Amino acid sequence: MGFDHGQVSMFARAAFLHNIGKIAIPEDILRKEGALTPQEEEVFRQHCRHGYQIVNKIPFLEAAAEIILSHHELWDGTGYPRGLNEEQIPFGARIFAVAAAFEEMTTERRSHSAQPPNAAKEEIQRRSCRQFDPAAVNAFLSIPDHIWDDLRKEIDSGAQPGL
Repeated sequence: MGFDHGQVSMFARAAFLHNIGKIAIPEDILRKEGALTPQEEEVFRQHCRHGYQIVNKIPFLEAAAEIILSHHELWDGTGYPRGLNEEQIPFGARIFAVAAAFEEMTTERRSHSAQPPNAAKEEIQRRSCRQFDPAAVNAFLSIPDHIWDDLRKEIDSGAQPGL
């Protein structure tokens, strides 16, 4: 997408730290099985702001802090914490949203089975222009399958991909 090394490094820092604000969320909410109550959901959603407040205090992470704050914003404006839409959402957060969704869909979790990569890609395509920035989706879908296969092998082996 034409980003320089510094921008990509900043995106990576934000990705590594995106959920740091969860340290301020009560453990009973984080570990709860099943649906959260509306009150618990409101507390949980504050992890974005908490993460921003933590990371924004570190000068070289200020740009990453904006991504951390915005990583649950949705293209159609229905996300949180600020209800931003389209270009109001920092570009790094729009890219991260696609990558995080793919990782979530293709990884075995307590709450769901891992989907095959092609099924996850189809789901991401369906959510384009609603949940995700269509430019970020198009860039994501243009990545050859062998790149994803190699990355998954590195992750599964415990290596630190691309570092």
